[in-house]
Amino acid sequence: MQRQFDTDGRFAPYHLQVEKVDVVKQTGNQDEGLAVIRSAKGIDHDVEVQVTADGENFIWKTAPGSFAFTVLEQPNPPTRTSAPWPTTVAPPW
Repeated sequence: MQRQFDTDGRFAPYHLQVEKVDVVKQTGNQDEGLAVIRSAKGIDHDVEVQVTADGENFIWKTAPGSFAFTVLEQPNPPTRTSAPWPTTVAPPW
């Protein structure tokens, strides 16, 4: 996981650190568990992970949205340039 975070352009800008991964065997070569991922701001996030291993290789995957926290914790989060609705409302009369 850490290698992918360090080298994959989708993850590298966020400087994620894998602190811990615990997995439990489910069936056959399928494992499920929890990874503790530390963001660049030093906040730990629990991310559910599924691991498939064949004895020599393994792959891991997470559910869509598992890393949504990166958007909120990036160094320069996106800001709204205008209010979505008027901040003051004139009375109807």
